[in-house]
Amino acid sequence: NAVGSEEEIDRQAIVLVPEISLTPALAALTPDEFAEQILARGLDAKEIVVGWNFRYGAKRAGYVASLRRAGARLDFTVRVVEALEVNGVQASSTIICWVAIPG
Repeated sequence: NAVGSEEEIDRQAIVLVPEISLTPALAALTPDEFAEQILARGLDAKEIVVGWNFRYGAKRAGYVASLRRAGARLDFTVRVVEALEVNGVQASSTIICWVAIPG
């Protein structure tokens, strides 16, 4: 099979997720509400990949363990990417954005 064929794409099961604007209503969702309304119902997520220090929900009350519990209840899995250091600096999405987007 050629790379990029329909079968190959199906096997990879990679889906691009649209950017979601952080509205006051979204920011107010509890971790359970976020998992159910956004991840399970809104996106029909089957697997969520998060960083080791991922936080979500109102007041960042949710964390990896609570997301895994929600996934077990809502039928999605959670994969955690462990911390990574590059030249002695812990990699993070903030640092990547800072380096990738000048100004």
